[in-house]
Amino acid sequence: MNRYQLVLLLIHILWFRAYATPNSSPSYLKEIENKATGLVAQMTLVEKLDMIHGERSDIAPSEDRFYIAPVPRLGIPSINMSDASMGLHVNPWPYCKGLEPSTAFPASLLLASTWDPDMAYRYATAVAEEFRARNINILLGPGINIYRNPLCGRNYEYMGEDHYLASRMEVTYVKAV
Repeated sequence: MNRYQLVLLLIHILWFRAYATPNSSPSYLKEIENKATGLVAQMTLVEKLDMIHGERSDIAPSEDRFYIAPVPRLGIPSINMSDASMGLHVNPWPYCKGLEPSTAFPASLLLASTWDPDMAYRYATAVAEEFRARNINILLGPGINIYRNPLCGRNYEYMGEDHYLASRMEVTYVKAV
């Protein structure tokens, strides 16, 4: 298990532990979960809040705001993330200062209009490759929702209002990523 996977497990424990049922984790995760729980026990309240809050100006430069804060004393690295509704969003986000422009992919709604899960797989693979090339650890997408209200400002991120279509395309997208 690498450090990034450990950080994601820490986030799981910090955010979702309160909602878990007893013995809900698979047995092969118990050792990892015990290690992560031990790290959480060593963290201060401020460090725990930083894990779910993000940037603090005293531990990161202002252009590095879109990430999960590190805990250097425990060897926990920062985790970079980016919106991904139409590919990696580089500009005008200040945290990506100095990076080359990224590919502008069609909106998710257009991808869904193809009704082609294979296309969704190829699309998501290309998006994921660009994230990996830029060392962005968390891809905040696709928008998994249905288009329910025309007043929603993020409808372009969703894959339509048909439940079956959206589920087939979104599941394929997530598996590809």
